[in-house]
Amino acid sequence: QVKNSRLIGPVDLFDDPAFDETRRLAQVVADYLRRHGPFMPHRLGPEEMEYTTLPEVLEKLKGRLQKVEGAVKAAEPRVKSELLSGKPEE
Repeated sequence: QVKNSRLIGPVDLFDDPAFDETRRLAQVVADYLRRHGPFMPHRLGPEEMEYTTLPEVLEKLKGRLQKVEGAVKAAEPRVKSELLSGKPEE
């Protein structure tokens, strides 16, 4: 707000009970999205990650990673893209 050529505030214009339901719904949606886990573009694509420390970190962890018995493999993505596979499109 401006009064006598000066800024007054800050004022939280959403500090009103009318916005309580909106805040609650936003928290529900955010929680729903978090349950999906990380997804692109949460970080650079595989072709860009080679220029970071990720390859060294994966190499250090190689001996600690192990296959999980009975694990269900994720379905192949419907979209074929170099960004998802790191391989040029066919």
